[in-house]
Amino acid sequence: MTFLNSVLNFKCYAMIHALGSLLLFVDKHWSNIALDPSGKPSFVSLNYITLHDLVMLDEDTYRTLNIVQAKDHPSLFKFGKTVTRAKGVSLFALLNRYCHSRPGVQFLWKTLHHPTQNLTLLENRFNAIEFFLDPNNQGVVENLSSCLRHVYRLTNTVLACCSGPQAKASNWYNVHKTLSRLICIADICEEHAERLELFNRIAESVTTEMLYVKYFIEYIVDFGESRRERKLVVKPNVDPLLDELDHVRRTLPELLTRMGEKDMREHLPPSVTGCNMLYLPNIGYVLAINKWNPTPPEDVAIPNLEFKFSINQVHYYKSSSAKELDETVGDIILKIAVRQNHIMQKLIRYMRKHTGKMLHAIQLCAELDTLLAFSKVARDYNYIRPNVTESKILDVVEGRHPLMECATTFVPNDISSGNGNGNSLIKVLMGPNSCGKSVYLKQIGLIVFMAHIGSYVPARSATIGRVSRILTQMSNTESIGLNASSFLQNLRQINVALRASTAHSIVITDELDRGTSEGSGFSLVAAVLNTFVEKGADCPHVFAATHAYAVHLFLHRSPLIEFQTFEYTINEDESVAFLYRLTTGSTRRSLAHHVAKIAEFDQDIVKRALEVYEKIKQGDLPSNGLRRFDTLKRIFDRVKTSQQLDFQGLKSLVRQAILPK
Repeated sequence: MTFLNSVLNFKCYAMIHALGSLLLFVDKHWSNIALDPSGKPSFVSLNYITLHDLVMLDEDTYRTLNIVQAKDHPSLFKFGKTVTRAKGVSLFALLNRYCHSRPGVQFLWKTLHHPTQNLTLLENRFNAIEFFLDPNNQGVVENLSSCLRHVYRLTNTVLACCSGPQAKASNWYNVHKTLSRLICIADICEEHAERLELFNRIAESVTTEMLYVKYFIEYIVDFGESRRERKLVVKPNVDPLLDELDHVRRTLPELLTRMGEKDMREHLPPSVTGCNMLYLPNIGYVLAINKWNPTPPEDVAIPNLEFKFSINQVHYYKSSSAKELDETVGDIILKIAVRQNHIMQKLIRYMRKHTGKMLHAIQLCAELDTLLAFSKVARDYNYIRPNVTESKILDVVEGRHPLMECATTFVPNDISSGNGNGNSLIKVLMGPNSCGKSVYLKQIGLIVFMAHIGSYVPARSATIGRVSRILTQMSNTESIGLNASSFLQNLRQINVALRASTAHSIVITDELDRGTSEGSGFSLVAAVLNTFVEKGADCPHVFAATHAYAVHLFLHRSPLIEFQTFEYTINEDESVAFLYRLTTGSTRRSLAHHVAKIAEFDQDIVKRALEVYEKIKQGDLPSNGLRRFDTLKRIFDRVKTSQQLDFQGLKSLVRQAILPK
């Protein structure tokens, strides 16, 4: 249920009902919609997912960390290289730039949706990336990349397009090119099979049957002639009957000329000076008389000829020679197409027997393409190999946000949690507005996520303990469809984190107190953090950013909790410079007014806000507000003590409070 909840929104009842109806329809009408005429379901391979090894992320976390977006799905268009500088770039878009093949893009999408805790699998992926980054292996990388560009998907739709009378030579060309590149990739991998486990699997995936399929395609399909005629053409010397039919087709113009001359000598009157023998679909061969001297009437009758019709003063007849051609030659184009289709169907049946092996090899090459993309991103952006362990620790030195650093100069920061002894698992981040808290929190989630898909990470060094879940509370959008305000969504997300987190989870919460009063806000933050503290050894890694500066007064005294903030400096002109460097400690200043200046607020508004803020700090409200407060207090005291209210006097006091002089 946990996994399904991360895939389907069970609160969207219309969608769930539609899905159930679709499955029911498919189950009842399988025999009518199956590709197999017998009605039996057929498949070429099975893929399985081990839920125990998955790192669980819900849809909100994927969206919050900007791992994938709806527009990134492989079924949509692939975006250009400039996308990494666009606002809202996703991790998928960054990695997708380096994929060479469509199967590689699909495997990348699958990998991002299935981060794994399997340390053996992760080590194999890290080893592959390390091999690709070795300067001594750049020739291998270039050759593999060149071959992967011509590896295409082989789906049932593609195979269906290869069969039948409407088969296209381009589909067979793609199949042949894919098989050729698979064999080439397998040969390259075989030379280094002892160095990488993936290379060994790819080398073993290309079987003798796949070599036969490639040979038969080369032997049967004439790609050059198919390109010239813009239709599928079988090579000569493949089938004797097809060669005979093709010979008849080539010599047919000469035969028609001889038959026309024969009819003109034996059956046509002297007034006919010119004729042609033609083939018309659904009618057959006819004698077309186009020259007369003199011109006869429209329906002229000629002995031994059967009149058919006239068009533009050309009369068409069925002669004895035309009838002979109908019996001996017939529709030669149709005969060739039928025979050619028969040959291609035999090839299709042979290829279908080995489709599963071909798809398996393509899947392995797609994995290779994804790992090559990981290595090229690591090379271009200076990523390093993380050390993923069973220990409960996060120790990242000079970590960077992989998406933010693509667009701007980025200040790296360390990430430390657990330290191998279970201490300092809860980090409470306090700092002014715009100091970098949210970016830092997303940076943590992305680095941990990247390590669990087998990618290098943006840091100087990284030791990352295995995690089972990444839980976030960072949503700040309201939705009528969700029937929830942003604050209610925050509460729902943190509630999931409290219930679902384990000792090997990471919880990231950003300003849970946002959207409610100050007192309610820091009480909620304190209650949530204390709940994590009470878990003791089962406490997950928690990173909580908050503006509830008084929260430390309500937290347990525990070595699990550590306060951190971001450095900043105030210049002589009272402007603020954020340094974006993480340091130990806390702060009690939000600097909201300085941020308002950066946002180019009107100076009068900022000045007025500062005046009110200073008065509040000093416990001295502005004069108008204080006068109104005293008047309201007198009204309250008078109502409380008077047995009989003086309505006119009370009305006068209310008027003074509402409309002060």
